[in-house]
Amino acid sequence: KPAIADFTKVLTADPGNATIYSYRANAYSNVKDYHNAIKDFDKAIDLGLKRADLYHYRANARLNSGDSVGAVNDYSKAIELTPRDPELYEFRGVAKAKLNDRKGAIDDYTYALGIDPQLPNVHYYRANSEGSLGDYHRAIDDYKIAIGQDPKNANAVFYMGNMYTNLKQYKEAIDAYRKALDINPNIPNGYYYLAKAASNTDDNQLAIAYFNKAIAL
Repeated sequence: KPAIADFTKVLTADPGNATIYSYRANAYSNVKDYHNAIKDFDKAIDLGLKRADLYHYRANARLNSGDSVGAVNDYSKAIELTPRDPELYEFRGVAKAKLNDRKGAIDDYTYALGIDPQLPNVHYYRANSEGSLGDYHRAIDDYKIAIGQDPKNANAVFYMGNMYTNLKQYKEAIDAYRKALDINPNIPNGYYYLAKAASNTDDNQLAIAYFNKAIAL
């Protein structure tokens, strides 16, 4: 916040300084004041700083403030200026997923991975969208890669369990749920999902034990 005050002083004396508006916009974003950040990014761009990074950062602020449509538009403007930046496709994919454009999100994630196959999180994001579209096998493949990149990603392991459940592969689902709960015992309804998967096997005692655990929590 001291930085914001300093930038404001400069702008009082020099109200046409686009660069200082961009600096203050980033400072607002850093303290999660996205409304004022967007206003300053608008001003910097209007004053002539029509750069990819400003569209990118304004898109981030829009996404964080719940304006997914505006975020998609700004990521697209940034992509026009720097079409080989994989993060722009990644984040635009996230924004599209929030708009339930799962197919569009998958296309963006796939393009991002084509530029940089080692991008963290993108296989996880793509798996989520694939699962939402009922493409469970592809989702499992992506979750496996995501888990290989980050073995402590309990959500990836847990959601992979959901994919196995959807495929009625209950043994694999149980294994995944157990591993996820070993990483994070506080996954919401985790033991209930585990119990439901166990109830679809012949091991009724195991199912009862997990239902009791779910109730106890």
